[in-house]
Amino acid sequence: MVSEATRLFLIRHGETEWNASHIFQGHLDSALTSRGLAQANAVAHRLAEEGIAAIYSSDQGRSLRTAEPLATRLNLEVVPRAELREIHCGEWTGRSYEEVGRLWPEDHGNWRHHPHLHKMPGGESVLQVQQRGQRFLEEIRRLHPGQTVCAVTHNTVVRAVVCQLKGWPLSRIWEGERQPNCAVNLIELRDGLAHLILVSDANHLASIGAVGLEFGS
Repeated sequence: MVSEATRLFLIRHGETEWNASHIFQGHLDSALTSRGLAQANAVAHRLAEEGIAAIYSSDQGRSLRTAEPLATRLNLEVVPRAELREIHCGEWTGRSYEEVGRLWPEDHGNWRHHPHLHKMPGGESVLQVQQRGQRFLEEIRRLHPGQTVCAVTHNTVVRAVVCQLKGWPLSRIWEGERQPNCAVNLIELRDGLAHLILVSDANHLASIGAVGLEFGS
């Protein structure tokens, strides 16, 4: 007998001031911009009728703030989870892309072109991010059989999970669809398998002119 699927909506947080300024955030935070707040409200409207039973979020402020409009609409509590944090950028945290490229040219080149070979100085690798993303998927499968849940997280986490579900090596993590802030990804977990149903749907953002670009961690 085929079991009923667990559906997981995986969402990147709304645009922040550091996203807009091209600064590595990592485990630090900056405030959502006005566009980021509009994105959070738009994705809440998009998901309001999906029958969501639980809302999870990275325990970082920008993700929690993004989850708030949906939680308010559905009268649910947001459950913070450390597994959903952005990649730990180590010494790059709080530095601009330009500064990192100037001070760490080889490492920055690997980050952009050979991400599977890169580890943030004093921080994490994309493999470590992918592994904690996988642990989160397994926990959702166990805790929410047959239910629909939402998780708000970060660019590297979304891309690492999508990369794995496509069967791609981490060398291809930056390929494929862009992940603008508050784009919608849908994963179905059924019978021990995970399937990508929807990747980087941003139609709800285009309608309010708030798609933005894919910048930042």
